[in-house]
Amino acid sequence: MGLRQNLTSGYDTTALDSISINKLGWWSAYDTDDFVLTGDVVMSWLDKTDNQNNLQQVENKDATRSSNDGEGVAFNRSSSLINDNFYITRGDPYTLVLVFEKESSASQSWLIDSRVIPPISSGRNTVYSDSTGYITAERRRDAEPNYSFYTTTSNANELGDKDILIINFNGTNSSISQNGVFTTGILGSGAMVGITVGSLWNPVPSYGLNGMIYEIIYFDGIIEDTTIIEDYLTTKWDI
Repeated sequence: MGLRQNLTSGYDTTALDSISINKLGWWSAYDTDDFVLTGDVVMSWLDKTDNQNNLQQVENKDATRSSNDGEGVAFNRSSSLINDNFYITRGDPYTLVLVFEKESSASQSWLIDSRVIPPISSGRNTVYSDSTGYITAERRRDAEPNYSFYTTTSNANELGDKDILIINFNGTNSSISQNGVFTTGILGSGAMVGITVGSLWNPVPSYGLNGMIYEIIYFDGIIEDTTIIEDYLTTKWDI
């Protein structure tokens, strides 16, 4: 498809670029030039890093995006985008940043799942939101480090409202609060073996996301102070 390696952006990324921790993958839906589209169907969502972890259309599931800047990628409960090569080593700490919006209160709205490829089955790193807005994050298999995550607003159970989710895998906090304000828990330390966005790796229509994903960033380490990220995304996506 002639995918470009160096992307331009109509949105100023200076603040986010100032963070010293490297980005493993960065998918922003703000600019239309970050996509390869056929009509409004997303054939590729291009990685803004130099790692070329472009997300691809799979099995004509038809994740869609309009031709206007500043809009997200729409998922329809069974659509998904994948990259088989996106990998995070078992036990490595990382920070995941996700901007999303739900349009229905499904029992499980899967936002991100590993791309489990037989015979590789030892890694699962997953994030989903249930019908009450409670966020569940799982890093499965083997030893269990601590993790922490929180949403920057209280919109996780509000339909049609954007929310920013920030997850520090291998965090050290210990307080627990349901419904996404601040939560910690225990996760297995499985590797991230590929990535599926918008549904389970093996799509189950009742578990897919009915809604929008606006931005996904994986950082190669723990970011303790996420103020820069929150300010950047809050302004960018009008949250």
